[in-house]
Amino acid sequence: MELKQGEILHERYMIETILGQGGMGAVYLAHDQNLDQKVAVKVNRDPSEQASRQFIKEAQLLAVLHHPNLPRVIDYFVAGMDEILVMDYIPGVDLSALIKDQGAQPLEKVMQWVEQLGSALVYMHSQKPPVIHRDIKSGNIKLTPSGEVMLVDFGIAKASEISQMTATGATGYTPGFAPPEQMSGARTGPYSDQYSLAATIYHLLTGSQPEDGVQRGLGKETLTPIRQLNKTLPIHVEAALNRALALRPEERFKDIEDFVRALKEPEYLPAEGPVVPVRNDRTVSRKKSPYWKAWFLGLAGGGVILVMLAGAGFFVLPGVIGKLSQTSTPTIDMVAFMATEVKAAGIATRTQSAFNTGQTATALAPTITPTPDKIILGGGSELAFISDRGDGKTLQIWTMNVYMNNQSQIISDEPRQLTFSGGDKTQPAWSPDGLHIVYVAPGGSGNGLDIWMMAADGSGAVDLTGNPGDEFNPAWSPNGNVIAYTKLNTEGSPLLYLMRSNGADAQLLSENFQESQPTWSADSQWLVYVISARDHDYLYMRGMQQNSPLPVQFDLDSYFGRLGEVAHPVFSPDGKWIAYTRMDPKKTYVCTVGFESRGEDISQLTTSGLDAYPTWSSDNHWIAFYSTRDGNPEIYVMSVTGQLQTRLTNDPARDLQPSWKTK
Repeated sequence: MELKQGEILHERYMIETILGQGGMGAVYLAHDQNLDQKVAVKVNRDPSEQASRQFIKEAQLLAVLHHPNLPRVIDYFVAGMDEILVMDYIPGVDLSALIKDQGAQPLEKVMQWVEQLGSALVYMHSQKPPVIHRDIKSGNIKLTPSGEVMLVDFGIAKASEISQMTATGATGYTPGFAPPEQMSGARTGPYSDQYSLAATIYHLLTGSQPEDGVQRGLGKETLTPIRQLNKTLPIHVEAALNRALALRPEERFKDIEDFVRALKEPEYLPAEGPVVPVRNDRTVSRKKSPYWKAWFLGLAGGGVILVMLAGAGFFVLPGVIGKLSQTSTPTIDMVAFMATEVKAAGIATRTQSAFNTGQTATALAPTITPTPDKIILGGGSELAFISDRGDGKTLQIWTMNVYMNNQSQIISDEPRQLTFSGGDKTQPAWSPDGLHIVYVAPGGSGNGLDIWMMAADGSGAVDLTGNPGDEFNPAWSPNGNVIAYTKLNTEGSPLLYLMRSNGADAQLLSENFQESQPTWSADSQWLVYVISARDHDYLYMRGMQQNSPLPVQFDLDSYFGRLGEVAHPVFSPDGKWIAYTRMDPKKTYVCTVGFESRGEDISQLTTSGLDAYPTWSSDNHWIAFYSTRDGNPEIYVMSVTGQLQTRLTNDPARDLQPSWKTK
């Protein structure tokens, strides 16, 4: 409803004039007849549930805050179809309008405002849980006639334990003032308000906004030194602002109090920055772990112990996510790299004559014909897996088909051995067209583990990487042109790489993160993978078409992620779901989670505590995995709801790491 002058709300607040309005609501100046004072009446006219939640959240947050530089909530009620929030009326002009009228402000005056704003933010951040404003900017700071400043507009503020992102919160930021982690959808915290406060100070002292954080992160813009715009400013002020405007949260000041003190005291040398769920600024020293050799070459025993060790070689971080000591990080134009097609001579399209077999992959691919007494399960595609059933010691790649017979029993045919050479083969992954399989095997000349590729019938094996060091976790992009994989650096820490499907143009993707086990979204827009941090493995993701250098936590609602410890993530062919291994102490389970929901609909599909390494059928209806629930590693299959769990193999050998062809 539109409020009229003289109208009385709640038998108390007389409307005087409108102060501002937008499509979703309006703010009015009113007179509180009970307390005989001016108040601001904020009206929410958006009937949506989301808008109502956001409006109520603002009221709840402000109701518990009592600070001289913050407005108070006086009342909240519903009038007709509208929600009404009554707050202190803050007279005066906002600092954005002041800058437009007067230009850059003197340092002494700005520092007086910073003292007041800093005090308010320290108070907010000290709440349990901390209250994060998330929209600090010149336009949200009012200068009262008495010279005090008030931080207003808590429309996208949040308590840090409340849901990480809402639709409003995701889009309510202001470019130039918002930090990169907020604009990219990652977790925000007190360090985010620090960035925005620094951007506001920069604006007040120069009359210009600092360059946008995301554009800076992409290398398209650089931060203009503030003394280049205002030569009267002391060097220590520039240094303090540069640190608070760091793109990485952990490179900023420990807290607002440290930041304000650094602005005031030229000789102050604050400690390192806050611990945040992004990365840590300390170089990590680590011992090389024998885990990788055990996982890829041994795979001894029942298998479940090795699943529990997934990521164990990464558990070395003194902070939350370790910064690697590698110093040379190539700059990647991800847009160009992902958009470029492999030429006709590339591996993805070449015939097997290039592998010295003289035949094409399609001619050699086995043809399976359904019979009246059984139908092929999972969309008619083969299931590859690794097993030492050939000689009892060497892991080779095998394939089989899965059927449902006319008694509705799930069965498999006799497995077919594809590889025979020496050295264990692990981690088979089908190309999207089903013509090739990449896998991990020892390279030549003591190079460690390499990524290999062969035709679908096992012929024409080619070493794609052939470099010193271990490479593993191969994952095809949906168009088959690019393979993402993990490589250990010289210190034994995992990094993500990309290469073309013929092994050319290897590009380092990771910068300072310990990242592994990639899987692609169906549209190639996202790479989802595991980040290892302080003895834990979490699911993260990064945009592949936006040149995004910063990982985004997959589950934005929980600091540690509701998915638990994660290994072996894999997208469903339709891109709607991710299956993964959840690692609990001494137990592993196969789970699924919706990609769009980002943690809202987690399903644990297995219960034995001895299950791992899921793979999807091409029709999205079935998941294969391996389990030691019957005392020996065997391949199992189940529906995507966890029903009809059936053992497919029954051999004294180890049967592990299934991979379903998706075409």
